[in-house]
Amino acid sequence: MEARWKAHEAGLSQQQKRNYLPVSRYARFDMARKGHSRRMLAIPNPVNQFLLTKVLAEHQGEFETIFASSSISLTPAAITADGGRPVQLEKLSVLSEKRIQAYATARAILQTDVLSFYHAIYMHSIP
Repeated sequence: MEARWKAHEAGLSQQQKRNYLPVSRYARFDMARKGHSRRMLAIPNPVNQFLLTKVLAEHQGEFETIFASSSISLTPAAITADGGRPVQLEKLSVLSEKRIQAYATARAILQTDVLSFYHAIYMHSIP
């Protein structure tokens, strides 16, 4: 991804480059948890977070079209006007059956959990 950005940036004029905000760092917080374990939190720069959410909102229809056309997700996002939960989970037994079918026919399975990336993105902060 970084190489693609550098290639994109190399094709920009100096004026176009000035329109981009400089890369910002996030603020890290070491949060105490129950017991002696700790959780690292990363809070993004609010200006950059605002600009990101603005672009996401402006292009929401494009994102929804891409999401709707994907056939690979077992739990696709469905954004609704009522602002409810975007991922409606099926019964665990149905998900387990789909997972078994995927394991039997696919060469590779990608499974992720947003909690694994909690320090990098806080999903509830994106409107």
